[in-house]
Amino acid sequence: VFGDFTVYLVHRLMHRIPALWAFHSVHHSAQTLNPVTQLRLHPVELFINNLRSLVVFGLVMGLFDYLAGSRVEPLVFLGVNVFSFAFFALGANLRHSHIPLRFWHGVEHVLCSPFQHQIHHSRDVAHHDRNFASKFTVWDWMFGTLVTSRGVASVEFGLDEYHTHRQTLLAALMHPFRA
Repeated sequence: VFGDFTVYLVHRLMHRIPALWAFHSVHHSAQTLNPVTQLRLHPVELFINNLRSLVVFGLVMGLFDYLAGSRVEPLVFLGVNVFSFAFFALGANLRHSHIPLRFWHGVEHVLCSPFQHQIHHSRDVAHHDRNFASKFTVWDWMFGTLVTSRGVASVEFGLDEYHTHRQTLLAALMHPFRA
């Protein structure tokens, strides 16, 4: 849960701080979503995300190991827990796809449906800076950034600043430095 909150926080900062948005906008510039879009990250954003993961994992693992009196084998921490497995099985891998998989309205106040993440990628101004959650939408709900799929028929993806020309890999990598 702590790790998911840090994902929410870093993702929200990526949208709020112009220098970070310049790097994160490369991910949002995709005009179509497919499973590869998950990997469409600027190397600087990838570094930031991996650093966050490393710090959170290290803190949580170190605290748990300390509280458990070092009685748990370190390799156990690298396993997949049943909650993560269930979440991915229920469609988390479809977040960056064209498949608008929605959860029941009440469930979308707790867990992020693939369509909620697709709403996050919407070009619609009403959806900008919304649905930052990775797994638990409770963070979006608490901080007023939640948009459920109810009432959203479809979304169009991409960013206006990228729609004027076809983007090459080099242009995408250089864009944050020109912004």
